[in-house]
Amino acid sequence: MPHAKKYVKCPHCGASLKAENLSAHLGKVHPETDSIPSIEIELEGKPLKIYLPCERIYRQYEETLKKEIANSESLIEKIWREVSTLFEFREKPVPKIWIVIGKGAIAHFIHGQAFSSLPITIDIKNKILHAYEPNLQFTPYTYYIESLMRLKNEPILAEAFIHEFSHNAFILGGPKDKGYLLEFAYRASNPNMNSFYTQLIPFAGILPDQNFPLTPATLLTEAPAMWSEERIADKLLADAVARMKRRIQFGEKRDEVLNRYTAKYFRLSPLTPEEHARILSDHWEAVRTMSLSELYKYVEGELEKILKIDINTYYHSFEQFCKIEVHKECGPPPTYDPSDDMSVSWSALLEKEFGYID
Repeated sequence: MPHAKKYVKCPHCGASLKAENLSAHLGKVHPETDSIPSIEIELEGKPLKIYLPCERIYRQYEETLKKEIANSESLIEKIWREVSTLFEFREKPVPKIWIVIGKGAIAHFIHGQAFSSLPITIDIKNKILHAYEPNLQFTPYTYYIESLMRLKNEPILAEAFIHEFSHNAFILGGPKDKGYLLEFAYRASNPNMNSFYTQLIPFAGILPDQNFPLTPATLLTEAPAMWSEERIADKLLADAVARMKRRIQFGEKRDEVLNRYTAKYFRLSPLTPEEHARILSDHWEAVRTMSLSELYKYVEGELEKILKIDINTYYHSFEQFCKIEVHKECGPPPTYDPSDDMSVSWSALLEKEFGYID
């Protein structure tokens, strides 16, 4: 049986149209309203218009993003060498970079940030945590947002590469697998994964945080990335402090405006944008002059307080009862479902708040 055609109503004149014809209808009948949904903030004393993620933005920047990454091969390798040296490890391949395209991905990257990932699977029976090669994920909207946040005319994705590689490197580095162990403890606070982790003795005392990932523990994971970003961006791009302050302020100002809309459709962080920015700045200020060993100790101490565990007991327990197996394979490319709750909610937000049907 053939699929029924999906019809939608024009938000401006009420005409019933096939979904695929709506964009053409808006451009022809309502040209003054055929615009990409946007918000406006004030950044460094100047107004700044920010377009929101939607299919048109993805189409507009898809090819540009692909070309930018393809042309950045030598830059990517250089940044990874710098990050690897800073975190004192060698012979690790450059993380895989995935370009994420597809309507379902839009809602998962509402803020446009690049995303670093280290796939982990848990073998409860044999008490083994399997870690795979890290990867980075970029969407066309990432390219657009990075073009707004950059300070000068450096390659648009340069700072994103530095920041996300730094997340990866902190996990891969550290004595006695401390980077991995801290990452495991953090992930155990995810309510969706807590029941799996806590079947293993080292994680038994870690409670799920229902606000995950909008949590103090997640903000703490930014401390190593900022520690590394300042050093490497200052070396390769210059003016790292000004760059990082601009990015923190950009996020705060954007969220102050965007949250007025998203609060109706999504669960927000219990922290205000101002509190979020202050905590990031406090972590950055705390770690910026530290050595690498001091950085790991700082994260250990802060995570210990957040998760309410004794970090040394956790380390000792893991050594007794579990083990890590690191694999050189990279996981498959990420996929996103346009029919999942987050994607549906984002589409509803665009339609009801901005009269835009994606």
